[in-house]
Amino acid sequence: MAKKRKTLMQLKKEAISKKQDCEWESLCKRCGACCHVKVGLSDGTYIVHPHIVCKYLTDTNSCTVYERRFSIKEAKICFSREEMISRDYILAEGCPYAKLRPGYKTAQLVTPEEFDIIIERELQLGNYNILLANRVF
Repeated sequence: MAKKRKTLMQLKKEAISKKQDCEWESLCKRCGACCHVKVGLSDGTYIVHPHIVCKYLTDTNSCTVYERRFSIKEAKICFSREEMISRDYILAEGCPYAKLRPGYKTAQLVTPEEFDIIIERELQLGNYNILLANRVF
């Protein structure tokens, strides 16, 4: 059976989509912050955990399953660009994607020392949910 040829309109849509994907990808700084666990604070904001990251993130901030990240059952934690932009606190401060939505609330980047101080303060405030931040995914 002969393979059905794509229409000119289908080819045009695919080309536009591919171009848009390249433009979107060019915004990414490859910092890996979106692949870190975010920790909710008692004031409603979030910080980026300095150590706990997705198991697919390498030391050079690249994803070992990037091309198939949405089809892997264990990688259900991956968000699409649209989801990251529409949900506050997934993206870290300084992320170019966050600038695409006015009013986006970013997660704060902190050093390991700052993280420890913040966690201690949160525990003193009674935010015991903070202990969930040490789960590994």
